[in-house]
Amino acid sequence: MKFLYYLLPLFAIAVVSCTGGKDSSGSVSQIVEIDLQKDYPFKKLILEEIADVEYIPLETTDSVLLGKSLDRAFSGDMVVLADKDKGTVAFFNRQGKLLRSFNHKGQGDREYTDLIAMCADFAKEEIFIYDYPLRYRMLVYSFDGEFKRELKLNGLERRLENFYSYDETHLVGYEPYDETHLVSFDENDKNYVDSSSKSFNRYPYFLIDKQSGEITSLPLKVDRRIPNRISWKSEDSIRTVGIRVYNWMKVDKGIYVSDFALDTIYHCTGDKITPKAVRKNNPDKELNFCSLSFESNRYLFFDVNEVRIYDVNKRMFLEVYWDEFVFDKREGKLYNTFVVLKDLSGWIKIPGFNRVEATTAVSIFNRAGDDVPEGYYINFYPVDMLNSFLEEGSLRGKIKEIAENMEEDANPVMLIAKFKE
Repeated sequence: MKFLYYLLPLFAIAVVSCTGGKDSSGSVSQIVEIDLQKDYPFKKLILEEIADVEYIPLETTDSVLLGKSLDRAFSGDMVVLADKDKGTVAFFNRQGKLLRSFNHKGQGDREYTDLIAMCADFAKEEIFIYDYPLRYRMLVYSFDGEFKRELKLNGLERRLENFYSYDETHLVGYEPYDETHLVSFDENDKNYVDSSSKSFNRYPYFLIDKQSGEITSLPLKVDRRIPNRISWKSEDSIRTVGIRVYNWMKVDKGIYVSDFALDTIYHCTGDKITPKAVRKNNPDKELNFCSLSFESNRYLFFDVNEVRIYDVNKRMFLEVYWDEFVFDKREGKLYNTFVVLKDLSGWIKIPGFNRVEATTAVSIFNRAGDDVPEGYYINFYPVDMLNSFLEEGSLRGKIKEIAENMEEDANPVMLIAKFKE
């Protein structure tokens, strides 16, 4: 599924070349080379054909009615959802039954003033909650909600974007780069902030000791930081566009780093850093963003944003396009793609063709906020969204049956997809 933030769809902009042998599954194993200036063929994937799909309504109680701003972690048997607005942390089993919940939002020493981000250590049954902006600390609770300890996060003075359980003894986090990224009216005189002259952390990816909170930087140096947002002057004000691509994500073992200032996408596990993909022909990194967003045994999914600048009568505006690639490891080829569900349909534009198709894409892109086992994809559909689809006649099968029997005040429906290969 391709969206234009403002006007038109982004057509094909990448091809791939690759080298290497095969892994244990028989798939091609190599570093993917993505050329951001070339076209590539279109391929539609039907999720039910490449994954086992389940729809699971989550139990609703008087004490647990979750909002839409959720941090989530999934073990394969249990899902933990943290409502950032209400401060509630809720635990559901694979069948959607509410197992337990707690809420320690408050002003006390063992309470969090704001639930900015959450992660779960399923092995040790611990929940880590980042308390920001007043305290710059992390609070640790048991799965039963019992307070265990506070991590001071000494040396970290900026907001965490996301963080995850990295290994038995460490969390992993990222320090965002939020400097204003200005573009002038004159397209030939782009006034970007020169980050090389700024004071910032050149080792933004780091480990956090789960017991002490001690911070250790990963040995991945970034000399020039690039934020995933763009600001521009419009008359007397400055406006900002956020880019729908994140520069790192959690995987089953370690993380993928797609830092926008680097040409290479890396896999980091333990103290080992391995190249995974290379972005080629990207002379203007500030306006073209490409990130590795999901991996199964067979497929690698990449997100791409392209920003285009226009100056109409000295009133500059931006168009932001996003696209999704899939690299088929078995074939050794990269495609322009979207992933669809058979039971959820609507009208969408087919990239590269002057026609539409009755189907709705599944957003495999942008999974930076998810902590799930390898090969799993999860998503959540709130009641109002399902009611809208139902009124449009866009639902079929199991998801339609669930939507027809949901109360107006209910927790979301969880989609679990386990990729077959």
